[in-house]
Amino acid sequence: MRARLLLCCGIVTAIAYLLCLQADADAPVLRSALKGIPVMLMALWLAPWREREARLVALGLTLSAIGDICLESSPEFFLAGLSAFIAAHLGYLAAFLRYSRRLAIIAAIPVIGFCFGTFLWLQPYLGAMTLPVLGYLVVICAMMWRAWALVADESVARPLAWSAALGASSFGLSDTLVAHNRFIAPVPAFQLLLMLLYWAGQWGIAVSQRATRSI
Repeated sequence: MRARLLLCCGIVTAIAYLLCLQADADAPVLRSALKGIPVMLMALWLAPWREREARLVALGLTLSAIGDICLESSPEFFLAGLSAFIAAHLGYLAAFLRYSRRLAIIAAIPVIGFCFGTFLWLQPYLGAMTLPVLGYLVVICAMMWRAWALVADESVARPLAWSAALGASSFGLSDTLVAHNRFIAPVPAFQLLLMLLYWAGQWGIAVSQRATRSI
C-alpha cells in the first residue's frame, strides 16, 4: 500500500511538472517543488530499508532531488545543482561497488568512449564551465561503468545488475540532452524526452535494490 501511494503521488507530480513546462508557466517556485518531488518519493520508498546499499541509493536520490530544485530555481544555482548531482552519483557509485569490485575493462570501454565523445562535443560551448562539466562527466561515467560492471559480474543478481545498468544509461542519455539545451541551443522538444529518460534512470537505479529483498 505504501509503495503504491508513493508511486501514485510521484506520477501525479511528474505530470503536473510536465504540464507546467508545456504551459510555459512563469512559476519557478512551483516548478522547482514539482520537479524535486518524484525523485524524493523514490528516496522515501527506500528509506526504511536497512541494507547499506539501499541507503546509499536513497542518499543519492535525495541529493538528486536537491539538484533538481537548484537547477530549476535559477541559473545562479547551476553549480550548486551540479555539485548535488556529483554527490548523488558518488552515492550510487559507492552502492554499486559494494556489490562488485571486478575491474570489468570491457564494460569500461564504451563508457570511456561516451565520456570522451560527449566532452569533445560540448567543449567548444562550455567556456568557464569546462572544468565543472568535465568533473561531472567523469563522475557520472564512473557510475555508469560500475553499473555495467554488475552486468559483467555473473555473481550479481541479474535483476539488480540490469536495472542499475539501464537506469544509469538512461540517466546519462538524459544528461546529454540537458547539456545540449543549456550549452548549445535550447530545443523545447527535448524537454519532455530528457525528463522521461531522467525519471526512468532514477527509477531503474532505485528499483535495482528490490533484488536484495522479497517485497
